[in-house]
Amino acid sequence: MSYKRSSDSRPDVPGIGYDLVDLSLTDPSRTERLAAKFMNAAEWPAPGFLSFHQYCWLCWSVKEAVYKYSCRTQPGLVFSPAKIVVTGLTASLEATAGGVRTRSRLSEDFIETVAFNSAFLAEVTGEPCDGRDLHARAAALAGGPGEFAGDGWCVSHREDGCPSLIRGTETRPVSFSHHGRFAGFALVLP
Repeated sequence: MSYKRSSDSRPDVPGIGYDLVDLSLTDPSRTERLAAKFMNAAEWPAPGFLSFHQYCWLCWSVKEAVYKYSCRTQPGLVFSPAKIVVTGLTASLEATAGGVRTRSRLSEDFIETVAFNSAFLAEVTGEPCDGRDLHARAAALAGGPGEFAGDGWCVSHREDGCPSLIRGTETRPVSFSHHGRFAGFALVLP
């Protein structure tokens, strides 16, 4: 299990997007052919600090997270990964895509990415869990790290599927992802 908190904060509308890729489900022999379908020419070549396979799946994760982030303000948005261009990728795995800041983490087993404009907390688990478990964990952390005061928080989805944690008049944007052995979420902190 991992936790990370961003210290970044901007006064605009809080947003969050989160994606997770289980690398055991990716096939290095098909990576280049697949990348040609969703990567933009401006994204080539891979930076020297990542293998092409890692870079390809990192770009995919960034694009998915940015899409989820963008759906909050553009309901009905169609996912067009080639149109989301990943730029400015640093060795610390921070980048920008579609004008949205992202931060990723790469492990031997998975890649996780958060697209954000507010302080956030993200958690990923390799423990078996279903959507209810993940929703309950996000609700438990809605008050912020260390506050584990999930009382009254529940997950609510807009008609277009965009999730938030709701308690009375309080709302915390949240984004969920699962792939293979892993599930995770990111939520906007107060």
